[in-house]
Amino acid sequence: MNIIISSLLGLPFFGSLILLMIPKHKHDTLRFFSLFVALITFLVSVFMWFLFDKSSNSFQFCEVFYFNFFEVL
Repeated sequence: MNIIISSLLGLPFFGSLILLMIPKHKHDTLRFFSLFVALITFLVSVFMWFLFDKSSNSFQFCEVFYFNFFEVL
């Protein structure tokens, strides 16, 4: 379930990158694709809203990334 936060941030970002590749004269394609990305992002956020536990007082939907700088060197 930790992928929810990443998808909420990544879907609009990658959708906008794909929109940059669509030619300007295809107005309908631009509109429909941007609507599609917005709807998918909205559905993911609604799914996240249903998973929210109001009775919990701790952090929810947290992602932890472990990065050891010295392994890269």
